[in-house]
Amino acid sequence: GGRAFVAGTPIISDGMTQGTAGMRYSLPSRDLIADCIETMHEGYAADAIVALAGCDKSVPAAAMPLARSNAIGLALYGGTAQPGRCAGCVNTSGGAGLDGAVVCE
Repeated sequence: GGRAFVAGTPIISDGMTQGTAGMRYSLPSRDLIADCIETMHEGYAADAIVALAGCDKSVPAAAMPLARSNAIGLALYGGTAQPGRCAGCVNTSGGAGLDGAVVCE
């Protein structure tokens, strides 16, 4: 019987920072994500890692600590976000013919 530790990581959204000074942090955040995962793994002396990722930076960032520390683990792609719904809101970008780039943002 193992015990799971759940830990979140900071991720810079390209869609939110596009065209701003925050975009400078987009690619370096990949290393920060990897460092956070590796810190939790090493800090808790875990036997393995199961990492869920969902964007172009977080997927390789989830795999990097596995390679760096020669750890046992899985880096899984969680899938793209689906168009959202809320009471009183109109979803103008959802539906048939949805562009994949729009869904990823």
